[in-house]
Amino acid sequence: MTIITISRGSYSRGKEIAEKLAAKLNYKCVSREVLLGACGQFSVPENKLTEAINSAPSFLDRFSSEKEQYINRIRATLLDYVQNDNIVYHGLAGQFLLKGVDNVLKVCLIADMEYRIKLMMNTENMTYSTASDYLKKVDEERKKWGQRLYGIKPFDPILFDLVIHVSNLTVDDTIDIILYTAKFGCFQATAESQKILVNMTIKARIAASLDEHPNASITVENGNVYIGIKAPLNQKDRITKEITETVEKIEGVKEIKVTLESKSS
Repeated sequence: MTIITISRGSYSRGKEIAEKLAAKLNYKCVSREVLLGACGQFSVPENKLTEAINSAPSFLDRFSSEKEQYINRIRATLLDYVQNDNIVYHGLAGQFLLKGVDNVLKVCLIADMEYRIKLMMNTENMTYSTASDYLKKVDEERKKWGQRLYGIKPFDPILFDLVIHVSNLTVDDTIDIILYTAKFGCFQATAESQKILVNMTIKARIAASLDEHPNASITVENGNVYIGIKAPLNQKDRITKEITETVEKIEGVKEIKVTLESKSS
């Protein structure tokens, strides 16, 4: 079956479309549940995770791994959700968090700014200028976030399989387009796509658990884990032991190999 992500700017009817689409497909529909799941699993306040994925990194963030670790935790939680396919995700950054999973239909909903402003005015009882200022600020934050973390704008068409301009379409029209596209063979789960998903999930769980080594290189092949760390060689035994004890507890891990690259102490 298929995993579908719905990405959109604020006030483009993405939530309504995602929920009705999931109901038609009899799929599970998730969004904020992923954040809440990450909060519970990793004991992190929800506002910290929301800020990490929703706001642009500051200059100081370039020298701190905290924001990246929060994102690792969200990715690990989302990958856990999509293990069995049949899911519509309309939360934050699905186009980034599930990059590399073959059977994901990545949908982007776009709308004219005037359409979004009027929808926000009607929904939130705001003035035109207040709604306009808000949407421009949110769009700019997300643009900076995508560019600084991934080197690409968050709504660049290259990130998506399907881009739909919803300003002149009804919700049902939009859903029909997505349903038609979701039937294509390239979006159906296969043995190979499931293998990739399992390896990615294990890798994400490991990345989320290595708080002391945010820059570790991680490779997973059929449950066999290879981890590269830059650290002083005189700490090799201690670091290898710590990492092994942490990673061996993660579901799906079979064997672990830790390699240290020389780093001045």
